[in-house]
Amino acid sequence: MQTGAAKEYFGAVAMVPYNAYLAIKHVDETCQYLGAERQCLPGRCRGVVGCTVSAHQQRVLDEKQELDIRITKLDELIQRNALFRQLGSDEQSRMRRQLDVMREYAVILGERISAF
Repeated sequence: MQTGAAKEYFGAVAMVPYNAYLAIKHVDETCQYLGAERQCLPGRCRGVVGCTVSAHQQRVLDEKQELDIRITKLDELIQRNALFRQLGSDEQSRMRRQLDVMREYAVILGERISAF
């Protein structure tokens, strides 16, 4: 499914490169994104007609998205990669602590985004 802005920007038949997001589409065609009213594509929406996310807010959204990707990669390394099991217990502990801190940082960024 494409929004009007997506069709205008990407073309009516183009595949739209959406990133993960939570949105509620209202009957008046507005989109509620993480608690803030937006009439734009969630996530990376620079240059999209109708986008009301400020440059500062977009930087926070980008940072959160990049952090989420890094969290996923580190979690997969810890959970599934044999290399992790070959590391010493101290290094494993540091990596687990790093993942915990990254997750907390992601929560803080999410709170900031919700306050937009």
